[in-house]
Amino acid sequence: MTPLVPFVRSPDNGPNAALVDALCRAAPDLDVRVLGEIAPERLHEVTVAIADGPSEGQLARLPNLRLVQSTWAGVEAILPVLPAGVEVARMVDPRLAETMAEAVLAWTLHLHRDMPRYARQQRNGQWIVHELVHASHRRVGVLGLGVLGRAAVETLRDHGFDVTGWSRSPKSIDGVECFHDGLDGGGVDALLRRSDIVVNLLPHTEATTGLLGAAAFAQMPTGSSLINFGRGPT
Repeated sequence: MTPLVPFVRSPDNGPNAALVDALCRAAPDLDVRVLGEIAPERLHEVTVAIADGPSEGQLARLPNLRLVQSTWAGVEAILPVLPAGVEVARMVDPRLAETMAEAVLAWTLHLHRDMPRYARQQRNGQWIVHELVHASHRRVGVLGLGVLGRAAVETLRDHGFDVTGWSRSPKSIDGVECFHDGLDGGGVDALLRRSDIVVNLLPHTEATTGLLGAAAFAQMPTGSSLINFGRGPT
């Protein structure tokens, strides 16, 4: 029998027929169907589901569910509605890592070369040249060393920046000083204290909510900057 795999999406988000069609074409050996189209007496057959922003209660309808493949890179939408004992895999797209690394580099260069100050001067008709800081003397700290964070720190390193990174588990990246510990440990504080530019790439979870606030900013050097590619609640 062809495995039955439901596509689970909150009704509030509307349908996503194009994605369902693409999944059906990509996995012809699976019976991929929208959850609402599956007869109730067949829900017990499901052990794996594909989730595209599910609402509370949808996954709980699948009594034998063991694994959820999320179509999102973030986890904040699915963790609150994930039944106990069910594993989740999130989407990892190599192209997303590449484009994120480009964006991190672009905004780091924007701050490193003092573009906000020069833009203000331009608006005011001022021509003032400021001291140029070499990239090797610009300390950049990246919070989060997952797939996106690793690509970001390697790109920054390859452009000559003095880069550090932080993650909850130990990481080893050539040419990058890596801190690790829990969010309430000293690694985050150490990174903040030594960074002229901090890049946030942390996911939105219960543990990261409120991590960056007045207490964190007070530890950063005077004149330092934050680039936030993480979620707002962090």
